[in-house]
Amino acid sequence: GNETLADLLRHYRYKTAAFYPPAVFYVDGEQFKSYEQNHYGFEYARYEPFVEDLDARARTDQVIEFFGKENPARAFVWVHYFGPHEPYVTHPEVAPSFGTSAIDLYDDEIRWVDHEVGRLLDFLGKERPNAVIVLTADHGEEFGEHGGAYHGSTLFDEQERVPLIVHVPDGPGRRVSVPVSTVDIVPTLVAMLDIPVGLRVRGVDRTPWMSD
Repeated sequence: GNETLADLLRHYRYKTAAFYPPAVFYVDGEQFKSYEQNHYGFEYARYEPFVEDLDARARTDQVIEFFGKENPARAFVWVHYFGPHEPYVTHPEVAPSFGTSAIDLYDDEIRWVDHEVGRLLDFLGKERPNAVIVLTADHGEEFGEHGGAYHGSTLFDEQERVPLIVHVPDGPGRRVSVPVSTVDIVPTLVAMLDIPVGLRVRGVDRTPWMSD
């Protein structure tokens, strides 16, 4: 199969670690079986084959524990929070629920994961202030906007449009309104690290958008 970003960065002496649920590729999963068995090229992997919806707090704890025990000089880490996904549940430990409808419960899930992502970012800000951080999602969710629900059934914005936030230490803050693709993440990251990327890698290097 193709070399993953984790495979590439391991060649450049990065400690690679992944924290993710088992069903990364639910559709056509058999086609990605070799990647799954190889942990997508990551050297260190924490996943729970029988715990699809690992609590966001536990996920953040895992990552903080990894940095505390391993203390790598350079690291490439993938953290997958599964929380904003059906079945939706409330999280009163953060705040009272938005309501009882499906979209209210979904918002509860987002707020809970946002809280835990914030806790991880606080940790990285103190312990890894030079970290490059990318925040994105694999899909959105539909709540009847076009007669459907959940995801994986249409190409409308509510299912396809996701956030893409890139934090570069001391970089200028800006908002880009032009649509881009998550496929651009790999060429952008390797360009930041001044690492040559293979000819088979798709996507566009977006680092010019991150400079003054």
